[in-house]
Amino acid sequence: MLSQNACLKYNEFVQKYQLHIYPMLAERMQRLFTECNVNRTLDLGIGPGDLTVFFAKKNVGQIDGLDINPFMLALANKKIASHDLSDRVKLVQGDVHSLPYPDACFDLVFSYSCFHHWEDPIQGLKECVRILKEGGGGFT
Repeated sequence: MLSQNACLKYNEFVQKYQLHIYPMLAERMQRLFTECNVNRTLDLGIGPGDLTVFFAKKNVGQIDGLDINPFMLALANKKIASHDLSDRVKLVQGDVHSLPYPDACFDLVFSYSCFHHWEDPIQGLKECVRILKEGGGGFT
């Protein structure tokens, strides 16, 4: 798990070199799922929260942001609050290998730049399938 200092450095890197990616990804996700009834979404490995912020600005549904790292969740919380999205974005500390959600509770699950951190990608993907509603979507 990254230290608090490493999380801050990662956030600086994202702000400097990757911030332009998130609006495009959020727009693409919104287009892909426009015809679906997306009421509840999960961002797996929310990190500092940038993609979730951009997606939340395009989508009116509830979004959960999950990360195993409390320091990343603190960064995401600050960012989400600064965009006045705290009423629609709920942050949860948890592990992708054992998601703290009931079966079939999300319409959409997404993850960006996190998959390579999963110890057991097969188990993580099984968990994604388990929490997706029938007909739900997702991508990483």
